[in-house]
Amino acid sequence: SQVVIDSGGDFSGYAWGENVGWIHFANASPAYKVETDWLPEPTPTPTNTPTQTPTITNTPTDSPTNTPTTTPTNTPTITSTPTMTPSITSTPTVTPTPGVSLPFADDFSDGNMAGWTVFDQGYFFYPSDWKVENGELIQSSLIFDNRPHLPGTFALVGDTSWTDYYMKVRMRSGDTGAIGVMFRYQNAYNYYRFSMNGDDENRRLVKVVSGTATVLAEQPGEGYVTGNNCVVEIRATGNALEVYLNGEKILPATGEVVSDSTFTSGAIGLYCWQNMGAYFDNVLVAAIDQDYDTDGTPDIGDPDDDNDGIGDFIEELLGANPLSMDSVPALLRINFGPDWSQWPEGHAPDSGKGYAPGRGYGWQ
Repeated sequence: SQVVIDSGGDFSGYAWGENVGWIHFANASPAYKVETDWLPEPTPTPTNTPTQTPTITNTPTDSPTNTPTTTPTNTPTITSTPTMTPSITSTPTVTPTPGVSLPFADDFSDGNMAGWTVFDQGYFFYPSDWKVENGELIQSSLIFDNRPHLPGTFALVGDTSWTDYYMKVRMRSGDTGAIGVMFRYQNAYNYYRFSMNGDDENRRLVKVVSGTATVLAEQPGEGYVTGNNCVVEIRATGNALEVYLNGEKILPATGEVVSDSTFTSGAIGLYCWQNMGAYFDNVLVAAIDQDYDTDGTPDIGDPDDDNDGIGDFIEELLGANPLSMDSVPALLRINFGPDWSQWPEGHAPDSGKGYAPGRGYGWQ
């Protein structure tokens, strides 16, 4: 075997593997690749062995000829050279399901992830392991890759024609790797992404263009609390991009603006990297100007979108849909009975607000 390292730190070399052939090692900064060239086995170099010439008194009539035996080499035919570095010259065909309209909501209470498309980019600990359990979407593989844009795995939904919208997702991590969301997703190498990393304690908003990541805003020294639920909200309006965590704006920082026109539309995705315990629930995507309860206040500025008396943040954190009066957190459900006999005194039902027998309610 031989390895050559130049002055720039790049290296290249070959090593012979039994029953494998030549293995070419070369770095493809910043990642590394191993290419199997399948060259034929090297022919051994013969050594010069001194011979002794005996004294022959009788010359034999038949002089035997010592013909060396040619050892055939096992040269397999390889039509293409495998590589661990993906080519970004062509756009991947992995796209979310088109034709999905807004508003979109999925709380995974149906026990499946129908309509979602999973795409794995990480090479290590491939493949991913997405599944729905107990009303949550879970990813439990350590899949990751060390390229700069941190490719891991993501689950996609929506339409690439979605323009100005907000999205909310309840999430938590039982591990310390990155977890987050993607938005205005066009394809596997072109999108915006917000992620939180427990290992390096950082929150970042990045754009990925042709596989190259650029940080638009970040919050160093902040990650997440392992095991705790949190609600991440993204607002994409024109060129303005904002990130909210548990109802508070975190990116960009106060007094700063993130304005980027690279992607004006796209689907959404749930993302994780080197994280064996990523949990997602209560995905909600709606037009930025939507006013669900028609009270004149767009939902992004309305603390109670469905006007059911329970604040949106409480509903989201406890696993209910803030755009549905029929979706009430289990901790706040009260059964008033089919004849209203158990309705609290002084709180008569109001049909104008959509109350109905047998439905759960809460009040403040």
